[in-house]
Amino acid sequence: MKNYKRFIDEEIAYKELKESLEKALARQLTELEDRKMKWLARDEYETIGVFVDIFKELSDK
Repeated sequence: MKNYKRFIDEEIAYKELKESLEKALARQLTELEDRKMKWLARDEYETIGVFVDIFKELSDK
């Protein structure tokens, strides 16, 4: 099982969500998308970890 405890910190969660998704999309997030990543960063830390892993996997393809 992966350790996602770093995502308990909302600022770290937001930063990693945003950076991993922008890398996967090869562009910056829109204002609306950015707001939704801030909203998602407040979710449960394992949920955030799963999304970050998915975004990173997509960017590696």
